[in-house]
Parts: sequence; structure tokens; C-alpha cells
Amino acid sequence: MRAILLAGLLIVQTVSDNWAQTSQQADTQSTVAPDFSLKNLRGRTARLSDYKGKVVLVNLWATWCAPCLAEMPELVKLQKQYETRGLQIIGVAYPDDRRTSVRRMARKFKLNYPVLFGTADLLDAYQIGEIMPVTVVVDRDGKIRDRILGILEPEDFKEKVAPLLEPTGVQNIIVRSLDSPAAPGSGEPNLYAASDGRVFLTWIESAGDKGHKLRFAIRQGDNWSEPHTIAEGANLFVNW
Repeated sequence: MRAILLAGLLIVQTVSDNWAQTSQQADTQSTVAPDFSLKNLRGRTARLSDYKGKVVLVNLWATWCAPCLAEMPELVKLQKQYETRGLQIIGVAYPDDRRTSVRRMARKFKLNYPVLFGTADLLDAYQIGEIMPVTVVVDRDGKIRDRILGILEPEDFKEKVAPLLEPTGVQNIIVRSLDSPAAPGSGEPNLYAASDGRVFLTWIESAGDKGHKLRFAIRQGDNWSEPHTIAEGANLFVNW
């Protein structure tokens, strides 16, 4: 009976956590992230605005939080792998953590991203509760796109962070994920996403004795337009 009750409580808690996370995503979407001014491990002041134009993960953690420490090696890998694409992780230690302990953990895990000492005002500004760790996802425009409660799982990063690292104008667009009107054997087509939501696809097809022809189609919603020929000839180059 006791086991059944515990299982029931676990299910209720899981549903509640999932609802809370979904609700927080809806509430924080496109909210401007509050700027902050905090001291780093060297005693220098760091601000969120220092990283304008980057995709920032504000990771709130504590030295006494086992899950916080468990995710640090993965955060180090993510920072190293995606830094050139504009990712910046910022670790913010819980306000009641001793600074010597924070420095020791930063050395132990060889953190390759800034570590700042948090304040109670920061927790209030970012609506941080009792669940740790918390990762706040801030896009290149300085807007909060998500708040991830608990460890940042690979699925969370792939779904909620990776799309923000795509070049401006082509977020979430992957050639092989779309049904393509390009002719078989035409090679890797080129995609271009316009600001109005239209997607342009160009590719090269064989034109027999004439050499090759440059073709394009436009995708609006779920459908492609009929392919059109832009040019035809023996010396055609598709990358523009």
C-alpha cells in the first residue's frame, strides 16, 4: 500500500513539474531578461548585457546541490562545442554559498565559462524557486525563451537551445527534414529563409546537351510551388 501511495505521489509530482515547466515557457517567452551586475571569481563586475548578441544560458547552481554538480561536465562540453556559434554559459552560484566553496568547485570541474556570485535580488528578478539547478535560456535579442528546471538534458538543449544558435533567418530549417522538389541526384540544395516566412530552395539539374539548369521553388506553409528555371547553360554555379 505504501509503495502504491509513493508511486502515485511520484506520478502527480511528475505531471505537476511538467505542467509547471510548460507554463513557465509560455510565461517567459519573449520576456526581456533582467540585466544584472554581479562579481565574478576575480572580483570583477560582469553583466548580462556584456554578452549581447549571444545565446546565453544563465545556469543557477549551488555547491550543495548534487544535480547541479552532476551537470557541470556536460555544460563544459557544450560551451567548448558551441562557443564559436555564439553560445555563452554563465554560472551563477546560489547567494548563501561560501565563496571559497564556489571557487573550489569551479577549479574542480575546470569550468570554461564565467562563474558569478548570485544575490537574492537576482533570484527574485528571475523568479527562481527551490528547484535547483535552473537554466534560463536568453536569445540573441536579450529575451528569455525558456526556463529549464533541473538538469539540462541533451533533449532540452536540442529542442530549446540549438535552434537559437542557427544563423539569423534560417532557424529550425534543415534541408533533409523537408520534402524536397529537387530532382534526384541534384546534390545538396541551398535553402534561404525570407523574413516573411517563405523558404526558397535552389538546386541544379542536368539539362542534357545544354549542360545544367538552375532551378528554384518556394515553400509557403506546408507546400512547395512548382519548380521554375532561373538559368540554363554549360557553366552554371548554384551557390549565391
